[in-house]
Amino acid sequence: MKSWSRLALLSVCLLPASAYAGEARSHDGGFFFRATLGGGASSTKFDDGFDEVEFKGPSGTANLALGYGIGKNLILHANVGAWVVVDPTLDFNGVEIETDEVDVGVTHLGGGLTYYFGESNFFVTGFAGIGRLEAEVDGEESSTDDGFAGGGGLGKEWWVGDRFGIGVMGSVEYHSVPEPLSDEKWSGTSFALQVTFTLN
Repeated sequence: MKSWSRLALLSVCLLPASAYAGEARSHDGGFFFRATLGGGASSTKFDDGFDEVEFKGPSGTANLALGYGIGKNLILHANVGAWVVVDPTLDFNGVEIETDEVDVGVTHLGGGLTYYFGESNFFVTGFAGIGRLEAEVDGEESSTDDGFAGGGGLGKEWWVGDRFGIGVMGSVEYHSVPEPLSDEKWSGTSFALQVTFTLN
């Protein structure tokens, strides 16, 4: 491809971003929607005093936030999301076992806040609510009772449209959910790097 053709193609690709580059923008209220998608590492552990069981491994993560700006750069929103580990490593009393045809993950629903640091479009976000650990083994599904799930993240977005931004976010989530018919709980964390798509 000739150099002028490359330059023309590059200009077209960068047009949406350059159209808004340098503009002083803020999240000044109104409808808010954010979708995130990414991956990281997650684990969940159960210890009843006799046996210690842990599932862990690389995970996929997805979250949605829907809300409204209640002040300049401050958003109140509902959150729903999940992470899942496919064929996790099973650590049973210190012995690691590779699994097959096993999915383990946490789904959550709650409320949260997001705050943007002015024109820089750096943001901090957090949520708290209910969560449930779910597993599928050879096609058979099971789940815990509802318990606590919460998390937070720190990220940066860039405006690529009048009200549309794309960015990146590092996040951490925690869960503590009760095993059915037991006083013991499954608990663990999920760490992820996610891409964000925001409309406000």
